[in-house]
Amino acid sequence: MLVERLKFETEVLKLLVLLGVAIGGGSLGLLLGESSYMKIILAGAGVPVTLVIIGVTWLQYVRIRSIIDSNKGADV
Repeated sequence: MLVERLKFETEVLKLLVLLGVAIGGGSLGLLLGESSYMKIILAGAGVPVTLVIIGVTWLQYVRIRSIIDSNKGADV
């Protein structure tokens, strides 16, 4: 049961990292390209979303570490 939970939590962490890279990279790409109002609005919306994803990713990492720390010495 513990192994499956750790696998699931790790997959969620991977997904969050990929989302952060994709959205953050997309926002940066929009800002580096030709300027238009729509691109600035989309990039401006992407930055806070990326920051939220970074925060949730950190919380997920802390959750995984707490699961590992609380089960040290337990049979897996």
